[in-house]
Amino acid sequence: MAAIIEKQKIEPKAWGISAVCVIALVLAGMLFEFLYELGGEKIRIATDKYIFLIDNSGSMEENDPSQERIAAVRKILEDQEEDVQYAVYTFGMEVGCVREMGPISEGTEELEIAPGGQTPIVTMLRYLQQEFEDGALKEPESTQVILLTDGYATDNGWFGWKINRPLNYFSKKHIPVSTVGLGEADGQLLEKIADKTDGINVMVSDVEQLKEAMQSAIVRKDMSRNLLSYRESVAMPWLYVLMRILFITILGIIAMIEKLVIVNNTESQGLILFVSAIGSLTAGILLEVGINVLSMPETVMRLIAAVAMGITPAYVIKTNTYHPYSLDEDEFGEYGSYSGSGGMRVN
Repeated sequence: MAAIIEKQKIEPKAWGISAVCVIALVLAGMLFEFLYELGGEKIRIATDKYIFLIDNSGSMEENDPSQERIAAVRKILEDQEEDVQYAVYTFGMEVGCVREMGPISEGTEELEIAPGGQTPIVTMLRYLQQEFEDGALKEPESTQVILLTDGYATDNGWFGWKINRPLNYFSKKHIPVSTVGLGEADGQLLEKIADKTDGINVMVSDVEQLKEAMQSAIVRKDMSRNLLSYRESVAMPWLYVLMRILFITILGIIAMIEKLVIVNNTESQGLILFVSAIGSLTAGILLEVGINVLSMPETVMRLIAAVAMGITPAYVIKTNTYHPYSLDEDEFGEYGSYSGSGGMRVN
């Protein structure tokens, strides 16, 4: 990025225009956020199939020794019609199916398993994805998944991207995965799982709250969204794609006006206008593609978008510089008899 070498004094009028731009930026951001969030709310989920993914790691022996998590599953099933189907999977020492998909009328016995091992949440979700792909589980559109854990995923890699693949699958198949976190569970990861798949995340501190928490997780779906975060599946998705890109571009243009006022250099105005407009448009596209298509971390994409919007090029201006000097007769020597002090302008 080039810079202007010539030192410039910013006039009071420029400060006023800059302040107006800041206010306009805030107001426009609030308006765009309001428009983008319209229709985002928690709604009831209509489903006749439930899949419970129950954490059975070693920590559960301490946090839930009486297996209240299984009691919570039974409580949910008691309130359903007998023809509603459910399946139970556990993850810990092993990942697998404890109870295959079938109607509630077939009973809810023998769901308890002795806890042990780590917390392979990613492996569990991949296993469930494979069950759908192999045909062991059918009709994904009418199925809701509830995942319960008390810990952090031990198989999500250094950067936490391993979970993106199964989440993308559940999102495309419209399978909501609601999450319930107990105690010191990884709330950030559980929120990501729920957000990506149109589910809802519920965090509880005490095992006695599990029944109520799991009940709330199956009757609501979180459709809230904001301009800088992942967007749930919506009707007319192309409209929200255009809204995000357009709104980010407009915000960048408002910021560009402030740049022009501060730089106050006519030689660079055209360059700043062009690059800032392209940078703002690029920022909107990067946010949309990075977050909603590639499932990149939101913080990383926001930073990249901010850099794209903030690029401000300018021409380098070489100015005349005044260099004072003093010459006496001795210094002037044979080239003349000039003496005195003064200066010369070097171009």
